[in-house]
Amino acid sequence: MKKALKYVLCAGVASIFAACAPMEPKKPDIGEAPGINSIETKVTQGDQPYRYVFEVLTPGVVGIWDFGNAGGVQVGNKVTVDFAFSGDRTVSLKAYNKGGMSKESKQVSFTVEQGSATIPGTPGYYLTLGPWVWDKETQGHWGNGNQTSTAPHWDNAAPNSRPAEQYDDVMHFNTDGSFVLETNGYVVSNEEPLKAGMFGDEWKGATTSTVIPYTMPADADWTWSVSSGTTSSMPFT
Repeated sequence: MKKALKYVLCAGVASIFAACAPMEPKKPDIGEAPGINSIETKVTQGDQPYRYVFEVLTPGVVGIWDFGNAGGVQVGNKVTVDFAFSGDRTVSLKAYNKGGMSKESKQVSFTVEQGSATIPGTPGYYLTLGPWVWDKETQGHWGNGNQTSTAPHWDNAAPNSRPAEQYDDVMHFNTDGSFVLETNGYVVSNEEPLKAGMFGDEWKGATTSTVIPYTMPADADWTWSVSSGTTSSMPFT
């Protein structure tokens, strides 16, 4: 009887330990990361012709937009970016939700109808901070080069080597795209504009670096612009 009771007690203790074995917690179902091709987007023009609004319309996800040099990386389902140059554009989009980040990127294409060269941080913006005069103390402040040049290839002028009538010119690159040149009565022209008759027939036989009496007409409609993909070096100060 004592042995039987001992066996019963041992069996009871063993069953207690067996009943207290740890249980694996049930993991919550957070779903899967979004498939980027299923993300619906919309691109619209903002309150300016160069300003565009980018939206993620799919609920439950957050967009990550990569605008490159135009606007960097922005996170959100409605973001706004200003563009300096017109033309066809493509931005990269990723998205995330509770399940994680999308593995792929979606390319969103659109067209900027009219860029603005005066957006802060762009080359055109710095031009509008003038007025400007020639940096006559700098080597190469006057010269010519091909379309891909960032420095003069020909007529690489030494400091203070140009006619004095050039150095009193004042240039205004206005934010509305207009350009005004204060000549103070004279300009200095090279050979090509003279041959083309830009300053009248009497100057067609003149040579380069010719000082010509000239004042910008009051009704002149001169404009300036900066094109995408071009690099220039302007010796102004």
